[in-house]
Amino acid sequence: MDDALAPKRLAAGVVPRPQPRELRARLQQLRERADAIMNLTYRDFANTPHVPPFVWVGDGCSVAAGYVPCSGLFCPGCVGHGFGCRSFGVKYGLRLGGARVTKSWIDGRFRGEMGRICGGRYNYRLSHLACLSAAQVYCGAVQFGGDSAFF
Repeated sequence: MDDALAPKRLAAGVVPRPQPRELRARLQQLRERADAIMNLTYRDFANTPHVPPFVWVGDGCSVAAGYVPCSGLFCPGCVGHGFGCRSFGVKYGLRLGGARVTKSWIDGRFRGEMGRICGGRYNYRLSHLACLSAAQVYCGAVQFGGDSAFF
């Protein structure tokens, strides 16, 4: 836009479009905010203010709910994973990074948080191992069956 005409266009209600460089900078800032949120523990994630433009709605462990043991226990981990898929994936949401490496990172964060949930809940070795085994089922499900919710 010509600098001499800019005041007249703004007065007439014509808003200049952001330039590609500005859009890339905004996208990078948004990606950095989403990365920071995804790197929170499930407890900190649960206390994070739900600010736009991120998609915060979720159904927890949607596929497994009611069918697999521990669906209630693992719900905080599932909510964080869902946030990642909706914010980074190409099927829904913001599309901040729809590559395979990004989905693998989100799935890895999910695996880590599932282990954290088990570690925070069970002190006895056998109970802890049983929890980790159940967590592996969830992790396998999102790793091998979750592509349709991301790509």
